[in-house]
Amino acid sequence: MPALTYSQINEALSSYKDPAANMKAVLNQVLPRLYSTGIYRDLTIQYQLPIADGCITLPKNAESILLAQIDSQPVRVRSLWHDFKSAGMSSDIEPSVWGLIDAGYHPTQKFLEDPVTALFPVKSTYDTNKAALNYSHFILDIIGTDGDELYKATYTSSYPPNNNAYVFADPVSQIVSINYSKNNGVRIIDLRTDPSDPDTTIATLGPENTVTRYRRFRVPSATDTTTVHILVKRAFEPIVNDSDIVYVSNLAAIKHGLLAVVAEDNADLERAKYHWSEAQRNMEMEMESARGSAIPNIQFDIMGIGQHSTIRPMM
Repeated sequence: MPALTYSQINEALSSYKDPAANMKAVLNQVLPRLYSTGIYRDLTIQYQLPIADGCITLPKNAESILLAQIDSQPVRVRSLWHDFKSAGMSSDIEPSVWGLIDAGYHPTQKFLEDPVTALFPVKSTYDTNKAALNYSHFILDIIGTDGDELYKATYTSSYPPNNNAYVFADPVSQIVSINYSKNNGVRIIDLRTDPSDPDTTIATLGPENTVTRYRRFRVPSATDTTTVHILVKRAFEPIVNDSDIVYVSNLAAIKHGLLAVVAEDNADLERAKYHWSEAQRNMEMEMESARGSAIPNIQFDIMGIGQHSTIRPMM
């Protein structure tokens, strides 16, 4: 069964929510909870990512790395504490030894190559709105630093020669935070150091209000020819438009999630607990069905002669 859109789910299940509640708002409560209960059908994506600053940066729709390959060789994914507990931050290590190392969250996709005095918001390739970008439809609050002082960028519509830009009083070498607030309308923008060069994009913002956070993983001793393939868990992205895809498309699970929210709002915690457990059970049953013969089997050598008996899962 393919993924559904918000409008299809709204048509099928809107009667299960509180009549006074907004369906998008309720689903934006239910779906993250379902995402967090496991790794289900359609919640994994494969990427080949470029290396910048010795790191890879997870795309906006990726929450975590499940499996990884460096130069076509499987490697481990290590925790944020790895550098402190195991090997320090030495750069003279063969990438295949340590694999990918969690480097935490950052406000930009990559570091600034050189100090900048201006950043340029431009229409993103992810923006499906065909209209020209109206710079009054959003507000950016950008803080940068030169290593000593913090500077807040101010907007101008006439940055030489004739660009819309956010300008710092002095050159900054690092971005500390980027806060995006929509003012009117739904738009997605790229923030670049060169408005005409997509490769200089340091953050993608919108359509909802957000403070940018990008998760990076360090690749020790990476070179220009190092390739990184990853299998990631899909991150939940809030529903904004009626045509937005809902990747958790199990209607039974979503129905129980909607009923659980109603029960929680009425302080009926026992009933809410029941509905959440039923939602998870429905997700697991769907996953077992989708995996087919790929379900792991437990084998026992009962007679000790190398002939295994297979016990297949019942679910």
